[in-house]
Amino acid sequence: MVSTTTKNTQKDGFSFFFDAILELLSDDVFDSYRVPAMSMPFRFNEAAMVSTTASKNIADRKILIPIIEEIEYFSKEDFLLKDDDFFKSSIENLKEIHSKGDLRLLNSMSMVLFKYCRDFYNNNLFKKIKYTCLDGKNKYNAYDLAKSLCSYLTNCGYSRRYIIECAKESKNNIDLFEKMLNFERNNYTVIIPCESLVATILNELGEDKYKIIERDQICDDQIKYMEFKTSHDKEIKYVQINVNNQNDQYRAYSTAQKMVNSIISITRTAHIDVEFDIGSKIIVKKQEEKEKISENIYKIDEEMSPIKRRKTKNEIENIRKAISRKYDLLQNEETNKSVYVHFQRSIFLFLNAYEAKFPETQIINLWSAFEALLPEPTTKPRISFFLSLCKPAIGLHYLERRISAAYDDVRTIMGNQLPATLGATTDDEALERFVRLLTGEHQDKEKINAICDYMSKVDLKMNSLWKLSEVLRSPKQSLERIETHEKIVSWQLNRIYRLRNSLSHAGFSWPFIEVATMNMQEYYDNTVEEIHLFSQRRDLSMMEIFNTISSYNTARKSMLKRNESVSRVIDMNYLHLHRSILPS
Repeated sequence: MVSTTTKNTQKDGFSFFFDAILELLSDDVFDSYRVPAMSMPFRFNEAAMVSTTASKNIADRKILIPIIEEIEYFSKEDFLLKDDDFFKSSIENLKEIHSKGDLRLLNSMSMVLFKYCRDFYNNNLFKKIKYTCLDGKNKYNAYDLAKSLCSYLTNCGYSRRYIIECAKESKNNIDLFEKMLNFERNNYTVIIPCESLVATILNELGEDKYKIIERDQICDDQIKYMEFKTSHDKEIKYVQINVNNQNDQYRAYSTAQKMVNSIISITRTAHIDVEFDIGSKIIVKKQEEKEKISENIYKIDEEMSPIKRRKTKNEIENIRKAISRKYDLLQNEETNKSVYVHFQRSIFLFLNAYEAKFPETQIINLWSAFEALLPEPTTKPRISFFLSLCKPAIGLHYLERRISAAYDDVRTIMGNQLPATLGATTDDEALERFVRLLTGEHQDKEKINAICDYMSKVDLKMNSLWKLSEVLRSPKQSLERIETHEKIVSWQLNRIYRLRNSLSHAGFSWPFIEVATMNMQEYYDNTVEEIHLFSQRRDLSMMEIFNTISSYNTARKSMLKRNESVSRVIDMNYLHLHRSILPS
């Protein structure tokens, strides 16, 4: 599929960059188009922290292997740093230090690189973005820079919601966007409405961080915004919480929520059964703004949840689609009993993740839900056994999921014109013809040009479609893409495992937790989908299902290694089944 040319102007370059930011940070974006959980500077910070843990014999030093592998791979991919001579030589030194097993030196070197890369990003990232977007020939490189920027900002502590708002409000003005994201932290005041007893408890236990304020200190329009009724119509009071050193108002909101929950936890551990009715709508302001809360305030109802909660118009039909195969797996009498038990336990834990308010609780329950799907480990360490089963399941139909995401993009832009353009009478037939065009099995310049004319109106989507077509027309590139995806999944699952352990054993979290939670849900969904697909062989246990998935994955990759056409590898049955349960 050949991209049509579009007019390369400065506006086009910055528009492409901002569209990329909005896609990378969206709740519903396809997983491979999502912002990476870790930026290059913070990979070194992670290496320093983990090497310290390993040097104290708190963890096996083998946990550093995937971290160093990931650093080596992405050091060649980082658009900003890959040509820097000091950076390149330092990566080689880091690898040598790791091979010698000198953990103290590895920690020191990782911290040096963290500070160097952080300063390099702070001083050069926006300059590079401006230069790239202004250069019409290289504007598509702005996508890689958008990934680097979004990943770096979330690692620095900015919320996805705030970055999205900045991108929209700046209206493609890169200078304004840079000004809004100034890497300065602020002190915020959060106002929450709650019933009188709760306000008193917060005020007494909060050690001057919680203060009951009078209603007349808040303007009427804000009172109306925050107004809520308790279940017993008790007296409502307003509590002011001072939250310091936060990147943005949404982080302040989230921190205030956790502060309140810590007070609630104290009452629970004291076996005091108090019903905590707290308003979900609150207001936030910077502390240096004037005392009377009247303007320059932020109204917040709820934070973006890493767990997808899609709202769709045709709710009943989408519920049927979403649960049809999972319900069948639970209800079908011919399903292997062990598969049934694993799945039943798993969805109970997934429900706990879905209902949780905070990503810390979500990711712990998601990991448990994932582990509940798997047979008990045999001889390997738990995480190695986990990866040996999950990596093939997540990688098996990776190309098909990318095709499905691309088809959704084209269908959204073209509407009913897509089946008509492809000469198809049904959506299933249109999908099959779309795949043949992407893989080059069917050459029809007229249809390709018609699709490109529509897609050129949305530069970002056209670029993604063109890149995907390039991959699918080459067995070698398709194989490389699958294997790269599996590597990244393996590194990320190792990271999530460390995160889950630090939460479970030390109560310590990381700034990348939101993206990691989104990744974890995607991996879980993909694995459940594969289990259902292979459980149609009624006599298979869960272990046999995963072994069969692994065999299929190996066979498909062998076909690509033999340079067989990608169109022969693409599983159209899976594509149709996968799309049959997607929300409309």
